[in-house]
Amino acid sequence: RQPSPAAWADPSAQLQEEAPPQRTPPRRQRDQRMPPPQSSAPQMQEAPPQRAPHRQSQDHRMPPPQSPAPQIQEAPAQHSRSSQPQGRRTPPLQPPAPQTQAAAPSSHAYGAELKMRSGAGAARITELEDQLRESQAMRRAVEMEVTQVKAKVASTEERVRLLAEHSEELSRDRNSHNEEHRTLRTKADMQQQKLIMHEEELQKLRSEVVEKKAEVASIGASLESDIAAQTQERDSWRKAEVDLQQKVSKLRKELEDFRRKSGIERLRSEKASDEACMELRMRIQQLQEKAFVDAGRLETAQQLQAGMTTERRVQEQREEALKENGFRELLKTKQELEEARHREGELQLMLTELQDGLLSAEDAAAQQDGGYSTPVAGR
Repeated sequence: RQPSPAAWADPSAQLQEEAPPQRTPPRRQRDQRMPPPQSSAPQMQEAPPQRAPHRQSQDHRMPPPQSPAPQIQEAPAQHSRSSQPQGRRTPPLQPPAPQTQAAAPSSHAYGAELKMRSGAGAARITELEDQLRESQAMRRAVEMEVTQVKAKVASTEERVRLLAEHSEELSRDRNSHNEEHRTLRTKADMQQQKLIMHEEELQKLRSEVVEKKAEVASIGASLESDIAAQTQERDSWRKAEVDLQQKVSKLRKELEDFRRKSGIERLRSEKASDEACMELRMRIQQLQEKAFVDAGRLETAQQLQAGMTTERRVQEQREEALKENGFRELLKTKQELEEARHREGELQLMLTELQDGLLSAEDAAAQQDGGYSTPVAGR
């Protein structure tokens, strides 16, 4: 593609012909981007060192332009203005120099002007490319930011939904915990009533234990008195038995003495009269009756002694039975007392555990109530 004559005069026109059609910037931005014509020459001198250093070296090799160079620079600008499209407006240029001065340009100054304008066009191209890249980068950044905002919005909606579900779950948990707390309170009231009943029963058992102790003490006192009375009675019966035995031995001695005497007298008085024999017989009969009576008394005493022995055995058995009954009742009372103490300890332990459970349940309910309020406040 060959450049047009207007492109030779103005490199910006060639850039417009070669550049693809893009969105035309607003007039204000276009006017801000277009440099004023007065400062165009210094900008064209500063742009080549960035993009085309070889052109700068060529410009240094060229000789400086003649005095009518500024006037020659304005003439091609006027020519390029006529070659630009009608729809684009360019900033006003300085008035053209007199025709007497513009009619005598040198070829060397004209070539330098063309090179300077081509350098300005290249700088403009690079500036536009940089702006295009910046706009594309900004577009990608905006798209990425829009994507991030969409992701944040989606995550925020999901978080709102999760927080709503969590709040519903927390409300259900709070209702369940309140119901459980009410059931625990009812159970605690029932346990308190049971504890009161058990305490009343314990008081009754304690009173019964006191009564049993009093009965055991009275039974022990009566048993001791009975034992003392039986001991005294046994001692008295033993004394009576000793007296009776002494009497029986004395009577036996008398009987032996009498028999011995009667035998001697019988031997001496074999020839005595019948009256004496009868008297002796009567005396013997009396003595025999007396001995029989004494034997009956002795037998009665022995029977009495046997009865006393039997009664003593019965008393001893009764004493043993009373001792056993008293010991059994004492053991039973002690066992009941131990059971009552054990039940009292169990009741105290149950009361302690119940109080600890109620305190821990109230603490857990208070902590859970405090934990519930925190997420809801955050939401």
